Amino acid sequence: MNRAFVEPSARLIAVRGRSKENCTGSRTCRWSVWTIHSLATILFFFFATALHAASMTVEPRTAAMDEPITVTITLEGDLARLDAIDLPLENLVIQSGPSVSSQFEWRNRVTTRQKIFRWVVYAGESGDASVGPVPLDVSGTSVVLPRTGVRILPDPLAGAASAEDVVRRLVATGRDRIFIFPEIDRTDVVVGEQVVVTWYLYTAESIRDLNISSTPSLREFWIEEIPLADEPTREVQLAGILMQRLPVRRVALFPLQSGRSSAGRLVAVAEVMRPIRDRRGFFSPIERRVGRVVLRSQAPELRVRPLPVETRADAVGRFTLRCTPPSVPSEGPVSFDVTVMGEGNLRSAQQPEFAVPPDARVDVQDRGVSVNRSQGGVVMSRTWRFIVLPRRSGPLELPAVHFHAWDPGKKEEVRLECAGRQVMARVSSAMATQPPEQERSSEPPEWPLQLIATFVALLLAGGSVIFFWRRRSRRSSPTAIALMQQAGDPGAMRTAIHEVIAREGLSPEALFSDASELGETFRALQSLIDIHERETLTADRSPEELRRRAREFGRELDRVLADRARERRS
Repeated sequence: MNRAFVEPSARLIAVRGRSKENCTGSRTCRWSVWTIHSLATILFFFFATALHAASMTVEPRTAAMDEPITVTITLEGDLARLDAIDLPLENLVIQSGPSVSSQFEWRNRVTTRQKIFRWVVYAGESGDASVGPVPLDVSGTSVVLPRTGVRILPDPLAGAASAEDVVRRLVATGRDRIFIFPEIDRTDVVVGEQVVVTWYLYTAESIRDLNISSTPSLREFWIEEIPLADEPTREVQLAGILMQRLPVRRVALFPLQSGRSSAGRLVAVAEVMRPIRDRRGFFSPIERRVGRVVLRSQAPELRVRPLPVETRADAVGRFTLRCTPPSVPSEGPVSFDVTVMGEGNLRSAQQPEFAVPPDARVDVQDRGVSVNRSQGGVVMSRTWRFIVLPRRSGPLELPAVHFHAWDPGKKEEVRLECAGRQVMARVSSAMATQPPEQERSSEPPEWPLQLIATFVALLLAGGSVIFFWRRRSRRSSPTAIALMQQAGDPGAMRTAIHEVIAREGLSPEALFSDASELGETFRALQSLIDIHERETLTADRSPEELRRRAREFGRELDRVLADRARERRS
């Protein structure tokens, strides 16, 4: 046997305690050669797989409710060409990330590539949580990173009844003396009654930054954001500890339905400056390190009672009614303005009415809602213009105008009224020649029945073809596309929304109190527009969330319109 081929096997046998001379074509030598080739094959496939290596680490695996969790995914080889990774989470919420770093190395004519994705997440609730499984796929190379479980410890602050109670629990557990606690002005209300909630930051630590990462959606309420107006920081004494108190968010909530409701949790991430114990001497400067703390507020509960069945209130709150003197021209219509103002939500209020119908045609124009936001709550004002077209010249009796409201303080329905007046009206020539409204003919022209049937059939067939063609050719809703184009300007988006719903025969007042999915998406989009226009501490000011909410509203609106069209055809 050629010595060049025997030598490696002989060395292997020598290691096992055998001599080189014993290996001359024996079965042991053939087995050793097969072993070397197998090991080489295994090593080859190992290093080939390493070219597409991927790993995920989650630290810590056991975390407190206020402790950030870091998720790191490292990609090598061809997998490093991935630009984005979808991170599945259970009972975890992304606070920041992913931050991406890349490394390239050229050694021995071989290029190695590495990319690292890093997220910071926090717990949703106590109990079990997980990250993954994470599928990775690029250029035919598929890798699935297995699911990693995380244990979230119970929150020691859960159920705290007051800010002072929270301080005692923080001191007892040796945690940072910083937290967020909500204050609510009332907890027992009726549907539509205003509730003001303020979230305050309390801290006895030095903080470098505060970032609100999650605000409650509050889909069961209509929300009016209240600017904080640079309110100063105050010093308060809690459980013998001097703390700083600063408001971070304030909203006015208007419940839309009865039952038990929650004002939700506000979640923020604070960077706390923690001192490092100095061992170099008493007079050495104190060094500090930065630590992140997740602050999770309590979720105040509300009991919302329904209005009495017999009430006919147009709005809930404490209001006043004011009417301007009628404007009486030399000839033509008589006009005056009616304004309702007070602490309540007037966006969905019905218009005031005459106590009895006047001897004239009446046109009521909505002049819009103005909102005054202050620390104590929201004061709204809404104006309607009454245009009265008399049928004949001479004395015209304008009856009293009334508005019904439910007063939560008095717990009863009140009737606001403007006294009636008499004016001298003169019908203009144009008004005299115009036929009365009840005398106008609304009958369609007498077309041949066969022509009408043919036209309707062609219209339905063409409409069906267009509808299904657009539905298949466009994945996004046309309404959503039109609204998403205005995401950079919340004011323009608000105007576009009102134009869309007016074109479809809907009204904002009806959608504000609508309990369907369409009403919920409409209120969520309107609330987010208010936040982007007025909220100063919102963590994410990008228009992406506006686009997402606009897409949801557009899809739901198109679905409702499509259902109505099918009902009409059937």
